[in-house]
Amino acid sequence: MATTATKSTDPVLSVPMIAKRYRVKEDTVRAWIKANLLPAVDVSNPASQRPLWRVSEADLIEFRKRRSPQPTEPTKRRKRKSQIREYV
Repeated sequence: MATTATKSTDPVLSVPMIAKRYRVKEDTVRAWIKANLLPAVDVSNPASQRPLWRVSEADLIEFRKRRSPQPTEPTKRRKRKSQIREYV
C-alpha cells in the first residue's frame, strides 16, 4: 500500500473528497492509491482492519500533473509523389 510522509502544513483530503473533486467513484481513488499512483497515508486505528486514507494537497497536485496530457509535436505531412510524369 502507499504510505508517504506528508508535511504537517499541507491540507489533507479524504478519499470521498478526492472522488467528489474529480467526479470519479471512491473505488477509483482507492485503486490509484493501491497502484501507488497517488501517494497516501493510512490514518486508521491499528486495530482496525479497514484503511482510512489521507492524501496531501501537494501530492494530489503532483498526481494531476503526471496524469494530464502532454502536448505532442505536430506530425509532418508527407507530400504525395506526383503520379503524372509527363503532360501530353
